[in-house]
Amino acid sequence: MRAVVSCTVRHNFRSCAVMERTGMRYAGGIRSRGIVELTAGEQDNAPDAVCVRWPRTARQR
Repeated sequence: MRAVVSCTVRHNFRSCAVMERTGMRYAGGIRSRGIVELTAGEQDNAPDAVCVRWPRTARQR
């Protein structure tokens, strides 16, 4: 396995917290079709948070 990647809408703080508790770290953001905070319905170019968990290497064990 190279890495585990997870995305969620940026304003979903609970999902971001779960990702961090499972060892994932914030890696940046992307934009895609989705929900924008304080707007109705889906929008193009909605901001999403991206978190990544890299596997431990033999050196880190």
